[in-house]
Amino acid sequence: MGNWHDPTLLRDDPGVWHDARMGISKKLLFDGEYVVLSVRGHGKALIWPVVVVVVVVGGVITALMLKPNNTVVASGAAVVGVPLLIALSLIPFLRWMTSTYTVTNRRLITRRGILSRSGRDIPLFRINDVAYEKGLLDRLLGCGTLIISDATEKAGVVLTDIPHVEQVQLQISELLFTNDDGNDDDGSRVPGEPPRNNQ
Repeated sequence: MGNWHDPTLLRDDPGVWHDARMGISKKLLFDGEYVVLSVRGHGKALIWPVVVVVVVVGGVITALMLKPNNTVVASGAAVVGVPLLIALSLIPFLRWMTSTYTVTNRRLITRRGILSRSGRDIPLFRINDVAYEKGLLDRLLGCGTLIISDATEKAGVVLTDIPHVEQVQLQISELLFTNDDGNDDDGSRVPGEPPRNNQ
């Protein structure tokens, strides 16, 4: 896991927790900003796409074995199978691959999108609550839903299927509340306000 006590710990440091590739380009980090953690959704999101691949490929192979050397069956299997694989397996996989969540010492950054990218940046000083929820399947698989509430007009952010969600929640909470050193220039709080830990 990352160690945010050390300001020299920057983007490529091996101590930074990366469950995903960098969710943000190095060029988009501000001076003095460093990554605390970068994750993508749990592999749980790929269960259904994998099931679809197995069923569709199995169905095509079965059809071809029952009707060998039949071009009509082969063409029909391709016409049905390929769109199903693209719509129900490939696209969900690409969505999973391109959705990342990054926490720096200044902000929470969400990025998603295959062809067009979208995202949201929430300054840490706007976050006023970090909670998580875990269902039975989440507990078995080691993931959960992270709920970020922020002090803006927009609704907070709900991040589903976050691996090690308890550790992520703890890291963000500690970053927000325990390590506020009272400096205004690090982006961690509203300038002029007292530290969150009331020290």
